[in-house]
Amino acid sequence: MNKDTTKKGQTSICDFDEDHILIRDKNLVQDLVGKYSFTQAWLLQALGKDPSELQLTIVDAVLVTIMEHGLVPSAIATRLTIHGAPESFQGAIAAGLLGVGDRYAGTASECGAIFERICNSEDMQIEAKIIIKEYRSNKKTGSRIWAPNS
Repeated sequence: MNKDTTKKGQTSICDFDEDHILIRDKNLVQDLVGKYSFTQAWLLQALGKDPSELQLTIVDAVLVTIMEHGLVPSAIATRLTIHGAPESFQGAIAAGLLGVGDRYAGTASECGAIFERICNSEDMQIEAKIIIKEYRSNKKTGSRIWAPNS
């Protein structure tokens, strides 16, 4: 394997040539496929070393917990954006909002209605605070509490 550090595409995580792909110095086909679970391989890539049993248990528990909700495009976009650009909290929020739609979260029209309500108010900051108070007092997180025709 060519260890020329100027080779395009080579990082401390991954290296390749025409016959091999290495992930953290382990051959993808010979060392990982069929021998590592997805979680083991993912943690190897993320941590740079084989994960402990405790790390595997925790990550598997998290994956089971979020499989129903957390793997929707808007959540993934938000998480990946904040991970890739931790200085851009607003960018992560925007990425998530742009990915919210009726197919996965059913809240795109509600978001639009809330934004419309805020934008059409005399004082957007006050209106936003009113909406937050309405959500909190009604213990609502995503259900419609306001409709344009109400």
